[in-house]
Amino acid sequence: MPPASSPWSPSQSASLYRLDRWGAPFFAASDSGEVEAILGDGPGASRVSLAHVARELEAAGHELPAIVRFPDILASRISRLVGGFDDAIARHGYRGRYRGCFPVKVNQKREVIDSVSSLSRRFHFGLEAGTKAELAAAMVNVRDPEAYLICNGYKDASFIDLALYGLKLGIRTVIVIERTEEVPVILERAKALKTSPLLGVRIRINGGGCGRWSSTSGDRGLFGLSTLELVRVVDHLRNEGMLDCLRMLHFHQGSQIPDLRAVRYGLEEAASIFVELAAEGAPLSVINIGGGLAIDYEGTANASQSSKNYRLADYCDTVVEVIRDYMDANRLPHPDIVSESGRAIASHYSVLLFRVLGSGQSRDLEAYPPEAAAPRELRMLYEIIENITPELATLCLRQADQIMEQCRVKFAAGEFSLRQLAGASRLRGCLSKMVAAMPVNPAGNPGELGPRVFQNYYGNFSIFQSLPDSWAIGQLFPIMPVHRLDERPGQHAIIADITCDCDGKIKRYVGGADELETLPVHTLLPGQPYYLGAFLTGAYQETLGDIHNLLAAPAVVSVRARDGGAEIDFAHDATTVSGVLGMVDFDEEDLLAALRALADEATDHGRLTEAECRSLIRLYDTTLKNSTYLNLLENGAREASPPASPENQEHTAIDTVITS
Repeated sequence: MPPASSPWSPSQSASLYRLDRWGAPFFAASDSGEVEAILGDGPGASRVSLAHVARELEAAGHELPAIVRFPDILASRISRLVGGFDDAIARHGYRGRYRGCFPVKVNQKREVIDSVSSLSRRFHFGLEAGTKAELAAAMVNVRDPEAYLICNGYKDASFIDLALYGLKLGIRTVIVIERTEEVPVILERAKALKTSPLLGVRIRINGGGCGRWSSTSGDRGLFGLSTLELVRVVDHLRNEGMLDCLRMLHFHQGSQIPDLRAVRYGLEEAASIFVELAAEGAPLSVINIGGGLAIDYEGTANASQSSKNYRLADYCDTVVEVIRDYMDANRLPHPDIVSESGRAIASHYSVLLFRVLGSGQSRDLEAYPPEAAAPRELRMLYEIIENITPELATLCLRQADQIMEQCRVKFAAGEFSLRQLAGASRLRGCLSKMVAAMPVNPAGNPGELGPRVFQNYYGNFSIFQSLPDSWAIGQLFPIMPVHRLDERPGQHAIIADITCDCDGKIKRYVGGADELETLPVHTLLPGQPYYLGAFLTGAYQETLGDIHNLLAAPAVVSVRARDGGAEIDFAHDATTVSGVLGMVDFDEEDLLAALRALADEATDHGRLTEAECRSLIRLYDTTLKNSTYLNLLENGAREASPPASPENQEHTAIDTVITS
């Protein structure tokens, strides 16, 4: 990597981390070297610095990590999706309408559902529910008679009753048949409630699956009807005189479909089945294409699992064109098009902000010659340091690793002292430090040296809580510093969390010409915070997270455009220690009582003074009431990172207001 002292600009950082590709048009690098969220469209859009948000939160006494939500970005994603389909419908002379639905499972947080609900009438945008709990939340939040409430998933009688009552409330509620066994229950409950159901059928399509979730479609899919089951459902409905209730055909190719050709193949198969059902006498008027609209996590615009090879306009054109052509060829009316795009709507909505606690390597390493009596291995390491050049860096690192292995073998055999092994480790660290500062690759890609020359940067967060897909399925999320973008990163790091787990680290990073094993980072400065952001985390991450190591949900804030500036609305603090212990059946009062008993006994036996006893109880009680994450503010971080003065705040990009 080029020396950190060489000239560097924020635009170069944007290119290095591919911010200008995966982040556009919602995140960008400012001229002052900070990542900004762009809230709105056009030159008058509000812009807010993420580093400024972090500083404001800490100045107000709120600890990081924090999930920062952007409702304006969520609204913009829905607006762009609806606009994309409306434009495609106009271009292709399509005579049906587009009606979107947000799948509640993608992010069940109330703010998300409220935001979608507030746009319901403007965009006729509905919700999709797959469980009774999701249905209970969704049915009171679909506020437009033209919007759909789609009921997917396996259903029992009470689920069906709730959906049927939704129809009675005036909500366009579609019960999607997933299994043949559901049909008699639906018909019996509809008869009991004296209503005519609005039905859909979900089919398994065999073509078009690709990407990480391709196994959720076709014969391997868990949901939907095979062709044989579909025929049985049609016959059952016809025999009961209820075929006229069947109005929607639904299919789902899988989440995050990266290849537009796969989208087309699946649409063609589904459109063929739609035509056949119409020939059977089913008065279908809606085709629900499910989810699958991908986002570009890595900014490469190709058909890899974490990217896509198409634009939104291409996707909408393909959907509208294929359905139009099949309907026209069979002289059928153009059906309304419903999609359940969750990832494409919610991913940009939130960012995980966290602070780096420190690195796993000393910054003050110096290479000085070993004593004449020092082991030969130490002298060899020093000789490598004296003769290293950028051209020999790879060879020198390989030789140093071999020497270090010899040192460890001798230490295990008792032929090396602890101090001698530490001296060898110091020299190997100096070598890494020198190589990290060499001009290895002008683009910032560590290439061959990346895995060999890096530090561990420890972040105050939990991967298992806040980025579970990174650990569970290897999902790639963009991670980068949110400030100091006008400085060239001086080294590479692996980002580790504070869980006591060897899997608690990020293993893949976006950047350069390909994904990286390490992240380009800046050297940590004493007394100054270093903020990182994990982006595109709005889909699934908030509700999939677990409490591994009893690290629970972080603090949450929402940032909204307001009067040309932005308002930081503090939603809630991180889950407390007592809160997360309650999740695993520990009662706060019981814990305090047990601690008091132990402290009293220790005081009676002289192991604690009365003052120490009181101090311990206060500490324990305070610990229970505080966040599960490390409190850097109490370690002097507030003094190291003072809030901007009123004079300086006038020159920031936003007018910040923190509310509770």
